[in-house]
Amino acid sequence: MRRLISYSAVLGLFVFFVFAMSGCKNEDSIVSPNGGTNLHQALEKITNDDQSVQSFEDNYNEQEAMSLSGSQLGKGLYPIKVGQRMELVDRQLTIDYSDSTAVGTLTSTYNGKLFIFASFTSETTTRSGYPLPDTLVIKDFTTVITRKILYVKVDNTGDNLVDWRISAISLPEGGTEASGVIITKLTLIAPDGSTLVIDSPNSFFFDRGPRSNDNSVAGQNNGNLGQGNGNMGNGNGNMGGGNDHMGSGSGSGYGNGQSGEHGNRPMLPIFGMHQPVTVQVELQSAYADTDFVTITHGAMLGGLGREKARLNLVSETNNGGSYTRVFEGKWYTNMHGGYRHAVVNALAHASVYDSDAAVEENTWGVPYMVK
Repeated sequence: MRRLISYSAVLGLFVFFVFAMSGCKNEDSIVSPNGGTNLHQALEKITNDDQSVQSFEDNYNEQEAMSLSGSQLGKGLYPIKVGQRMELVDRQLTIDYSDSTAVGTLTSTYNGKLFIFASFTSETTTRSGYPLPDTLVIKDFTTVITRKILYVKVDNTGDNLVDWRISAISLPEGGTEASGVIITKLTLIAPDGSTLVIDSPNSFFFDRGPRSNDNSVAGQNNGNLGQGNGNMGNGNGNMGGGNDHMGSGSGSGYGNGQSGEHGNRPMLPIFGMHQPVTVQVELQSAYADTDFVTITHGAMLGGLGREKARLNLVSETNNGGSYTRVFEGKWYTNMHGGYRHAVVNALAHASVYDSDAAVEENTWGVPYMVK
């Protein structure tokens, strides 16, 4: 009887060690390697902690109706202040892995409220020249914003939070499901007149570094998925793709280059404090009435420093049932250093000027850094 018990104990220990070894082997997989945090969890935390990614929401969520610096709104409903409050209701990060690189797609769903502080009369009764506000229109809407994130493995310590870094980020883009207004191209214009053109936001990547062991931007040496042209400089330095480095100085400029998931990419834009940046936005609109295009920028974590301005219509082409419009404006970086986003919102005219019309919005965000 004792011998039977002994055999049973030995068999039990053998089964225990088999399961234990199986568990250890499972931890060594690329999905869940050693280091206490599996790879997806690690990349998700790295993304959530990165201000070059998260600063988009600080400028996308305007919290309340905002005055538009340097411009008076048009007539109709006679809006005086316009702003949106965005509540994040779902965020999904899906990742495709290779041995030393990964490509993430960040999809964020927001429930929004568009606030229009307005008047139903055109009578000017305030010193500023605005009508006296007599109503607050609130419109509910939902948007989905997507952006791509490239990751690269930079070490082999076994701790995923140390071994992996963000190497590049695309522009965030999205909006309401039904929108007759779609942004098709965004152009940044430096003080010296040089330009950076972006026409595919989720395929255009700004290099965040670091690079992989072969010094390529994403562990690849060829291929190009992105659109746009331009390296971005700052003073005597440059912010080009390939092996270039960020410069420093008081000015900025854009050169020539390419952006893509693989291949050379422009570096993340770096601007000095209180520096003017001109932006042109080209869009396609289904409506004869001029669309409402704004840029919100400058917000740090929590919204401090947020400013908003309306872009002006500079050209329009009637395509026979649709319209190509170009809007232009200038924003000034504020005096607070750090990662920021300039968020362009294009709204159908009726969304702002008709109290009963639904919200139709398309949004692009431009990441940059102030130092």
